[in-house]
Amino acid sequence: MQRLEHLVARHIAPPVAGRDRLNRALRAFDEAIRLRPDHPESHEERGFTLCRLGRDEEALAAFNRALALRPDYHQVLFNKARTLCFLAYRNPRRFPPKEAFREAIGLLERAVEIDKGTLRRISRDRGVFRNMKADPEYGPRLNELVWGRPPESGCDVPTR
Repeated sequence: MQRLEHLVARHIAPPVAGRDRLNRALRAFDEAIRLRPDHPESHEERGFTLCRLGRDEEALAAFNRALALRPDYHQVLFNKARTLCFLAYRNPRRFPPKEAFREAIGLLERAVEIDKGTLRRISRDRGVFRNMKADPEYGPRLNELVWGRPPESGCDVPTR
């Protein structure tokens, strides 16, 4: 049974472009969760797929379920931070940027603490964190987290 959930979560329903394919992927993740609700990877992939469909609030709920099952799941911490930044951009009245950025930076710090490889993901996804980078309070914290130095140092490459 475990092999089935893995196949569904990773191969049958990969996050690919196309709304129809994403909806099929979402149904596959829902089925994987029905078969094994304690499988954090299925919740994480479901959240990522919901985010790609623009259903960010549902994505946050899926990421929260994955973190409830596995609090040290660095990919979910990263994806939840990413989603919070999207929400602050898309709907700032409902998700005030300061609050979203505060939570996002905490999640990113935890993710980096667990897995240093998260730094590469953050630096590759700079566009996602563009609004946070522009914030006078959280921009320097993000820059220091990624580059290991405050922004005024002019560092262009990761030091970690």
